[in-house]
Amino acid sequence: MEDEQQIIAQQQEAMNEEEKALIYEEAGMWEQFTTLQLQEAVFQEVRDAGTAQIDAMERKVASAKHLNILTDMFVIGYDGAFGTINQFRMGQSASFAVEWNEINAAFGECALLLQTLASMVGLEFSE
Repeated sequence: MEDEQQIIAQQQEAMNEEEKALIYEEAGMWEQFTTLQLQEAVFQEVRDAGTAQIDAMERKVASAKHLNILTDMFVIGYDGAFGTINQFRMGQSASFAVEWNEINAAFGECALLLQTLASMVGLEFSE
């Protein structure tokens, strides 16, 4: 009977040691789990920040697509009886003389606008 008690005591001691090892291992796993959860949270924040930047850039691109650069490049209007492009008057009248260099500059701007529009739609001029 003493042998059985000694065997049982040895088994209990071995089980106690195994329990301590398992408790230690479990604590390590919980610590590792907590670390991984923290890393996941950091990665999610980085991902969310990146997604927000992508969304902002996509909105800027969509907004830029709606801009018409031609309205900034070629300001078309009138000055009295004369049509203007980029503040250069086109034409003359008997009552008011416009210098030829201004008229030539206006027609040059018109030619540039025509060429720009043709390029945008893929039109080619023949001679």
